[in-house]
Amino acid sequence: MGPSRRRGLLQCLRALASGLGLLAGIVALASPLACDGTVAGDSADPNDIRSGALRNPNDPNGPLDFKYWVQTVNLPMTSLEPAITNGGPHLYIAMQRGANGRYWGISAEGPQNGTWGKYEPDNSTPRLFASSPAVAHLPDSGTEKRVMVLGRGQGSGLDTRIFWSQGKVIQASPPSFKYPEKITNFAAVSNDQFTGSFGFPAVTSTPSGTVILAYVGLNSSSQQRVYVQRRPASPTNPGWSARVASPAIPGPFTTVQTPAITYGYPFVFEPILGTIAIRTISGSTSRVFRIFTDGVAFHDAWIEMTPFETDPVGMPINSNIAIEWNDELLTHTLYFRSGTSIYQSSFFYNYWASPFRKVTAPGPVPSFTGAPAVTGNVQYEHGKHWVLGRDSGSGRLWFAESFPDSQMIE
Repeated sequence: MGPSRRRGLLQCLRALASGLGLLAGIVALASPLACDGTVAGDSADPNDIRSGALRNPNDPNGPLDFKYWVQTVNLPMTSLEPAITNGGPHLYIAMQRGANGRYWGISAEGPQNGTWGKYEPDNSTPRLFASSPAVAHLPDSGTEKRVMVLGRGQGSGLDTRIFWSQGKVIQASPPSFKYPEKITNFAAVSNDQFTGSFGFPAVTSTPSGTVILAYVGLNSSSQQRVYVQRRPASPTNPGWSARVASPAIPGPFTTVQTPAITYGYPFVFEPILGTIAIRTISGSTSRVFRIFTDGVAFHDAWIEMTPFETDPVGMPINSNIAIEWNDELLTHTLYFRSGTSIYQSSFFYNYWASPFRKVTAPGPVPSFTGAPAVTGNVQYEHGKHWVLGRDSGSGRLWFAESFPDSQMIE
């Protein structure tokens, strides 16, 4: 599919979403003859559709594609992958799981600033978790930044459900911010219980505060499915919707732990569509599939992403994947770890226009373990693509920021 066709599909989706409804637009995309366009495709124009790895605008063929890697404040005795979201421009919020299963968080205007703190205070009975935290940005309440924190409990029986809590980030001594603290106690999303790595949550939110939750579980026939649930922003309907199972995942592949989810297509009236991507595996072969959802239904079948090239070709996916959406570039960007490095590339529907690129930056070269955490669409200093990963040696977290979107080219 060439860039003109992809640009035409974008226009078709917009038109159909406005005139015929979102589902009609998505269905139209599934047919190569349903919509077409003749507008120029991938280019340096930030308003154009983009499918390709993010590049350094000053050296598009060079090795340094992000502005920097910098270590965050250390939190000893941590495990599993971190989570990251934003509290607005230039305010990053990160969370991770402590060695005993407690959740810790940090909020700072610079990745080397801030202080890690326990999400639940010591004078309460903290909930312990088996999964990494999942965190989503919520609309501010006055001067408070708000987030939702989710995780799958550790233990047995009812303790293994998925739990959620609303949290806050408040200003400390300017320009500092306190670490995230709970507002509401953790409550179960539903009564579904999980074992192994099932029920590990991924979450995204719309600008108005509607939250979509995704996780992998087993259906009544012991088949793996991705499930979704939605919690509306409306205070008159604050509960979680019933969970809905995805269509069958194409064989012979099986899913691997946690899906990745982000909102997207914000030019459509809410509920804004969420995009779920999963890494699947059969033997030593990995594939990436994506599907659209609004949190109460799935709007198409699983679509396999076109086999993507890596540099060098054939590089394996060694982690769960992460995904973020960007309004300015009208694209999703997907990340994963291969070996000890993190790679990224962008797509619109299911098409990669260029090989994946290593996330590299001037200065130290981190060696990573686990999966990256990402967030996008909100400016940090200049870039709207934020990446967080764990060092394979020290266990410290490294933060990277992209170059400005207005300068991104292929």
